[in-house]
Amino acid sequence: MHTDKPALTVVFILGMAYSVFHLRRQSEHGNAVCVPRSIRKKEPYLNLRLPLELCEHIMDFLWDDLDALGACALTCPAFAIRSDYLMDGISRANCLTSEKALNALFSDLLASKEYSRYFDVLKIRTEECTSWVTTAPLRLASKLPRLEQLELIGVFDPKRSHHNSIQHFSCFRSVTTLRLAECAFSKFVDFARLVMALRNLTTLDILDVEWGEYQIQPNLLGPSRAKKLHFTDLYIDVSIGRHGYVPQLLNWFMTTPVTQTITTLSVEIRFARDYEFLTKFLRTSGDTLRRLKVHTQPGIMREAPLSDNMQIHALTSLSSLIFDGVGLQDFSIFISILSQTSRNLQRLALHVKTPNEDDIDHDNWKLLGEFFTKNEFRELSFTLGFSILGTMIGRDEDRSTQLLKRFPVLKARTDYRPPKTWKQK
Repeated sequence: MHTDKPALTVVFILGMAYSVFHLRRQSEHGNAVCVPRSIRKKEPYLNLRLPLELCEHIMDFLWDDLDALGACALTCPAFAIRSDYLMDGISRANCLTSEKALNALFSDLLASKEYSRYFDVLKIRTEECTSWVTTAPLRLASKLPRLEQLELIGVFDPKRSHHNSIQHFSCFRSVTTLRLAECAFSKFVDFARLVMALRNLTTLDILDVEWGEYQIQPNLLGPSRAKKLHFTDLYIDVSIGRHGYVPQLLNWFMTTPVTQTITTLSVEIRFARDYEFLTKFLRTSGDTLRRLKVHTQPGIMREAPLSDNMQIHALTSLSSLIFDGVGLQDFSIFISILSQTSRNLQRLALHVKTPNEDDIDHDNWKLLGEFFTKNEFRELSFTLGFSILGTMIGRDEDRSTQLLKRFPVLKARTDYRPPKTWKQK
């Protein structure tokens, strides 16, 4: 915790002086508050009534410095009472980058138990995995009972095994969200053990995570050991990773109960083979998947062997579908995928990359527009680079009016300007 101690000292000296002056003015008018002597000995700060105006000035002055605001609450109990409602609404995060920062945080938590309730996010960022990283869960788990989100950035080293140290993260029993960024494991087993160590995990966010040896051992990573995995949100982004990371992840998740509990899936597709495993994953997923977001590149859907049969019609509970990065050459496959969507689909977002206006196939856009008019969506979102919206829905006034009636929320980013009659209606 880094705070400006001289500045805080000045603030509290002025605050206490103002409180004494305020009390004396009240005593002169006979309005002084009588506090029993026994209570004054135990809680001397009750002798001073910190004005509400001063509390508001301090909170406004330290609004952007959460560490200083927390230090004020710990230093002055009278201020803590005034700012209790504010501190409960602030989501505080502490980033550990060295052993010195870990020792400082541990000392603050050891000095005051009230300090622990202001933290729900813990970030550990380092370029190499040292001893203090592996011992951090053992030292902080009991001091952070309200910790909900754990972020590990560049923590693990692929040159060494973390078999024993990974189990230490199981001490964070209250963690429900795990974010891994720029982490490299020597084996896939180490990554899987880290995920299974957090038993109450509900959200897993993977960004540029790598591993060396990939081997699923049934006695370590099989359904019997992974039966407690029940997270609902899964975000996979391995944009700079090598070929095969997404299939390996989805292949392991298909052997766990995750397919029956997941409600949100966001995946980055960089290779055509990734669509094949995504199709298999969607086939094994139950009726719980509600939100699906696919980040792709133009031309990949056309090269995918099974992309034209993604079994989206089997996802009866799917309510939100987002495709980002669809190319014009993929539109025939994309329309076949949309034709499989269930009637429960309420939100559809389409982000199309159009490198050249001459490449626009007007027949495909008209076919897509007819599909939109036949289905009732609550929200339809477009990101188009050219005058595609006018081609898709046509310039017919009756058809455009019918389209607008079906979509309560229509978001379109394009250079197309609709007729003036649209604005009137």
